[in-house]
Amino acid sequence: VRLRYCMPQLFLSSGVTVQSENVRYAEYYPAGSLHNNAYVNGLIILHQKDFLFVRLSDGITHVRGGGAAQDADALEKLGVKVYRRPTPVLRAS
Repeated sequence: VRLRYCMPQLFLSSGVTVQSENVRYAEYYPAGSLHNNAYVNGLIILHQKDFLFVRLSDGITHVRGGGAAQDADALEKLGVKVYRRPTPVLRAS
């Protein structure tokens, strides 16, 4: 009998399944953390939507919108370090 240890899988809100051991890097941008739209690895980040970028051992994936925050939290629960861009503090005028 051969036992095989399997690392946890995560089903991202975008419909992509990710093996935790394949994640090399993750970066989360909450809505409003950028003043303008930006580019990460050729993907446009819309500053008014949450955005999660994940570099895998065999490519990249991303999540835009409402599920990005929950997916970033789930990656952290699996032991993946997620680099988070701070949300700017709005100052009263």
